[in-house]
Amino acid sequence: MSTIKNREEWAKAVAEELPTICDGFERLRYIPAGWHDVVYAALTKIEEVAVANNLKTKVAQIKEKDGGLAFYVDNSTSEVDTIVEKAVTSCYHTCEKCGKYGMIRSDIGWYQTLCEDHYMVQKRKDPIWRAEQEWKNK
Repeated sequence: MSTIKNREEWAKAVAEELPTICDGFERLRYIPAGWHDVVYAALTKIEEVAVANNLKTKVAQIKEKDGGLAFYVDNSTSEVDTIVEKAVTSCYHTCEKCGKYGMIRSDIGWYQTLCEDHYMVQKRKDPIWRAEQEWKNK
């Protein structure tokens, strides 16, 4: 599953593989590619719990929000809540672009969890940062 980088293709593949908890792919397509492995692992565990316990658990929504993972589940249990919380916590330390170790960055116009490389890519796009660098190099 980690080889699929396109969000929509990934969401469709996951929804087909985990039909018990996924009502279509629409609720999955806003997950950044760097978090696909974390979210897929959590969804697989939730599917196993739902099937084993005959639960009506469904993914309500999963997306990036303020640099973190927003993961909502309908008809949850404490076991499912624990799985979700682990995924949410893991994403706070996972680059949303590539999946490497990252941290929340708040000085690039919005909150994002990025590794050092992707953080610098975003910083270089910032005109204020570029002006500061030019001034330092004079």
